[in-house]
Amino acid sequence: MKFFGIFRSWLSLGISLTVIYIGWLTHIIATRTGNCSSDAIGLTCLDLNGLGDFFAGVFAPLAFIWLVVAVLIQSSELKSQREELKLTRQEMEQSREVLKAQTEEARKQAEFIGLQTKLMQQKVADDAFLRSLASLSHWVSHNFQNQHIDIVTNGNQNRILLRVTKSSDQGVLTDICRTLVSVQHSISPTTQQQVIPSFGKEPIDQLRDRLETLLEFADEVSPAIITLIAETQLKKGIAAAQTILPLM
Repeated sequence: MKFFGIFRSWLSLGISLTVIYIGWLTHIIATRTGNCSSDAIGLTCLDLNGLGDFFAGVFAPLAFIWLVVAVLIQSSELKSQREELKLTRQEMEQSREVLKAQTEEARKQAEFIGLQTKLMQQKVADDAFLRSLASLSHWVSHNFQNQHIDIVTNGNQNRILLRVTKSSDQGVLTDICRTLVSVQHSISPTTQQQVIPSFGKEPIDQLRDRLETLLEFADEVSPAIITLIAETQLKKGIAAAQTILPLM
């Protein structure tokens, strides 16, 4: 809109100068009339060369006026284009900042959604772990309560009693794992020994499988359950069971 206003201004100036010039030229022509012998020579007295020189002189100022007007209009147009380009760059910069902010917001939302999804997956894994732990606790309390394991070395017998606490599922898991580790520590790798549990070999084999099932949740559960796994010595209990089984 600004450019069109400037364009109209320069165009009006050119038209005004043209009208003034034509009016002045008309006045000159009207006052310079007479016969061909007088000083005031009219157009009818000019030959073709004279007419050509006359019209060249007449239209040269008009051509100059419109040349100047065209240059001024073009200059105004270029200035307007530069301003528009500047505004365009500013708008693009603003758009880039907005896009950058939107991208950052989208990243934060993706991180939030990912965190929520991870927490939900950990909750599901925690529930499954606790159900398996409760099942193990019940099974251990039923099969290992008041039982013992004898370690026979060269006719000498070392009896380890199984003490299972019924206060909590975590307590049962801790007791059974510590017992297995205690049996493992009582075994000498350089001496021929035999492990004789009062409940037979099969429960130990089943116990190892159940403990390994619990450990499978380690990569999916929450930090709280990971801490529980560490406190109950679950990994050591599994390793101890694997050491004990070949000696039974």
